[in-house]
Amino acid sequence: LLVEDSRPDLHATLRRFVSNVKGEMKAEAVKGHRWVGRNLPREDGAEKATGTGAFVTDMHLPNMLHGKYFRGRLPHALILNVDVSKALKVRGVKAVLTAKDCPKDGDGNLLGFGPVVLDYPILAQKKVRYVGEPIAAVAATDEDAAAEAVELIEADYEELPAVFDPREALKPDAPLVHEDLERYEHVPHFKPIRYGNVAYRVKVLKGNPGKAFEEADHVLEQEFGTSTHHQCYLEPHAVVAQVDVKGKVTAWTSTQTVAETRQGLSDTLAIHPSRIRVIAPFIGGGFGGKLSVRIEPHAILLARMTGRPVKIVLTREEEFISGHPRHPFRLKYKTGVMKDGRITAREIRFIADSGAYAHQGPGVVGTAASRAQGPYHVPHVRVDGSLVYTNKVPFGGYRGYGGPQVHFAGESQLDDLAAEIGIDPIELRMKNGMTTGGRLLTGQSTPHAAYQETLRRAAAATGWDWENRKKPAPKPRDPRKKTGIGVASMEHGSAIYASSAIVKMESGGGLTVMAGGTEIGAGQRTIFAQIAAEALGVPIERISIVLSDTLTAPYDWST
Repeated sequence: LLVEDSRPDLHATLRRFVSNVKGEMKAEAVKGHRWVGRNLPREDGAEKATGTGAFVTDMHLPNMLHGKYFRGRLPHALILNVDVSKALKVRGVKAVLTAKDCPKDGDGNLLGFGPVVLDYPILAQKKVRYVGEPIAAVAATDEDAAAEAVELIEADYEELPAVFDPREALKPDAPLVHEDLERYEHVPHFKPIRYGNVAYRVKVLKGNPGKAFEEADHVLEQEFGTSTHHQCYLEPHAVVAQVDVKGKVTAWTSTQTVAETRQGLSDTLAIHPSRIRVIAPFIGGGFGGKLSVRIEPHAILLARMTGRPVKIVLTREEEFISGHPRHPFRLKYKTGVMKDGRITAREIRFIADSGAYAHQGPGVVGTAASRAQGPYHVPHVRVDGSLVYTNKVPFGGYRGYGGPQVHFAGESQLDDLAAEIGIDPIELRMKNGMTTGGRLLTGQSTPHAAYQETLRRAAAATGWDWENRKKPAPKPRDPRKKTGIGVASMEHGSAIYASSAIVKMESGGGLTVMAGGTEIGAGQRTIFAQIAAEALGVPIERISIVLSDTLTAPYDWST
């Protein structure tokens, strides 16, 4: 271990490193930190402030081609024929990718992708399931040539009945969005309940809700609905793909998770993960909308067909018609309470609109179900949630991952309950809020909970005297606007997937931290440097950070 090295700084660093690994940290760390907690300049701040930091949209490789999509214009239709002959004659066009050029399984079906259920084909093969679904992709020497070629592609369809409301999609006579659900593969250790247009269903039962409702002093049952929202990240989806002469793939892409993207590409393209390198440079926002494979397979296949790098950048219009916005929910909440405000039972039934493909939906629905009771002690709970296919844009992850939908409904109902039984909304939440040692709906223990203290501080800060049921009436700053005050609570999970890092010691006493997490604004680059400097006793200016490159970084699920 270089113990005879003549450089004292490296020797000291190594000794400190070995000492820390053995768990022999001195008590001085308890007294205060040298680096952690300090207000330091962001590690990536100068590049972002000066505009020198490179995003995928800034990249340009020698001989690079540009890709554009030909998209379906019907919500549900059989594809009878796709004619690309005119597109291939456009000057500058080097390749047109269709379903026949994509990897297939033994039955001739396109390999699919998806974080949970592999139902999402690379390109529409036999039919389109939503307006805007990609049918073909063009690679040309410039964007104008690619766009011109797309306009010349012709497709013949046989239009099919479509369904746009998930409640209608559940009816026995509803058109089937997917006729062969059982054919779709899914990730290991996950066996989705699926039938008809139901892509996934989850049920949770705790206690005996039926009996609890009978014994409750007051029961309130209501329906709620949430709409969809696009993440609207400033940087659209973008990728530059390159395939070398040995067939190894490199993809620079705007993704929130390089490891999951690599695995998704491996599943979709039948390429071993070791032959795929995914790099995420600076990312212009994600918010859950860039969690898995999207446009990368098309760029890679076009690059393989042409032998040249291919760049694809979606337009804002394409983001809206083919992105993965938040799932809209329809929810029924039933809550039973006693006269003193104690919640005894909740029953939650909801339907989530999946759109044409499952995508992040099973995770969103599962997460929503696990959080549906809210951050409260409720002894009796029943949850029944369904993810339902429709002929709309596939929905996906978006900040909260199913939590905002159920919390909106559940918290709205608590306000109505408080009004009906004559109790302050904060008092109702104080009586039922999670406490230390309680258990979430999943059975997970809460070793520390500061819920009541948080509510007390919030009430004091706003002048809400909940004990005397005196709600403040804020004065509007603008007479044209109405101002109000309310209270709502939620629970949200964190650190639920694996994360790891490698620290490499450099000559001269420096360190390089290699991690698979992605930086989308939260300051990971700076925080990782602080942690390494603190733990190993190295000045922070000697630490280099390498993020989001599957060639060098160990596994990390996402941000």
